[in-house]
Amino acid sequence: MSIQVKIPTVLRKHTNGEAVLDASGTTIRELIDDVGSRFPEFKDQVVADDGNLHRFINVYANDEDVRYLNGLDTQVSDGDTVAILPAVAGGSAGRLQTHRSAGGSGGPLREALQTHRSAGGSGGPLREALQTHRSDRS
Repeated sequence: MSIQVKIPTVLRKHTNGEAVLDASGTTIRELIDDVGSRFPEFKDQVVADDGNLHRFINVYANDEDVRYLNGLDTQVSDGDTVAILPAVAGGSAGRLQTHRSAGGSGGPLREALQTHRSAGGSGGPLREALQTHRSDRS
């Protein structure tokens, strides 16, 4: 079973510069373990000591955020695509509102979308977030 795992630029230093890796497994956890067996530093950047995703890492299975599915236990199958992305922007609605009122341009969202696309992703959820951000500013 082979699944493509897309690596963002910021984490490529932990995968010898590889942007896309083929990995094996039936869950996101098994994919990360497979990649981690080849690149141990990579796993440390993605998975926290408690065994869950670091809070600043987002994982998408076929453009669906795994946090809203079954987390690391989300099932994957041959031919699926998994994208690992760093979290963007601050996190609280208050900070986002401050960003907007200060004339924010969507910079971090735009950068994350470009990173995702450079790894071969379609940008689905990130594109929607950027469009929402832009329409809220109008």
